[in-house]
Amino acid sequence: MMARLGGIYSLERIMRDSKKDHETAIQVLAAFVRKYAPAPDPDLPRPDERDVPMPAPKDDVQAAFTVLLRRPTREEKQSLDLSFTDLRRADLSGGYLRGADLTGAALDRADLSGAVLAFAHLAAVDFADAKLTNADLRGADLVGDRLAAQISLEQLLETEFDASTKLPLHLEQHPQVERAPVKNIRVFSRNRQLPDHPHV
Repeated sequence: MMARLGGIYSLERIMRDSKKDHETAIQVLAAFVRKYAPAPDPDLPRPDERDVPMPAPKDDVQAAFTVLLRRPTREEKQSLDLSFTDLRRADLSGGYLRGADLTGAALDRADLSGAVLAFAHLAAVDFADAKLTNADLRGADLVGDRLAAQISLEQLLETEFDASTKLPLHLEQHPQVERAPVKNIRVFSRNRQLPDHPHV
């Protein structure tokens, strides 16, 4: 565990010091998360259904999340790939996940308060009991090609979304869901300014 934590924070130093190695470090950390925190088998019962406490991410996996979420704001050619990962109870609050691929991720009880999820791929994501207060979902795709994300009306109404957000059908047609117009807005994650949303 200590060796893995040391490697994770070493990659963070490399990422911050070297623009050339920025994306390589990101891809290595994302691959680590996908390997050591794969999404649970959807055909198996959820832990809370068996009266077993839902596990929090291991220290090394949470450390990798944290480093990825606070990475320097630079142009990235590849999307952050956290698809089909187990992010249950993870602290992703205020994190920068713009354009990330979270397809099929388990986000049960995760804290996504204030997270930037603009243009993220969120099809088949399980948001059961997740905190989404002030999360930015503008331009995000919660539908995908096959299975839509599991998100409640109450959760959606706590987020920022607009006419470019692709919503599951039951929310798309709900009378309480009012779409804001698409526009360029600067967003903030914790104490740092992030680039404009490239809405047209």
